[in-house]
Amino acid sequence: MTLLTGEITEIFVADFAAQARIKVGGAYMRSSLFLVPDASVGDSVLIEGGVIISKLKPDELPSQSETQLRGGRAQ
Repeated sequence: MTLLTGEITEIFVADFAAQARIKVGGAYMRSSLFLVPDASVGDSVLIEGGVIISKLKPDELPSQSETQLRGGRAQ
């Protein structure tokens, strides 16, 4: 299981569903908002398999050193 954390930068509708553009590290990805319909721009989120599964509170975000120790991936 590969969990990623990212920040929502844009919300839009595509294929009749709410989608988000998410900044993950230095890259961007597109993800479904199906499981977290109340997410908004600026929210930090947890992503699994390309789907946002949860919003994160600021105290739940991994620090830069924790991410580096895990090889750049949340575990």
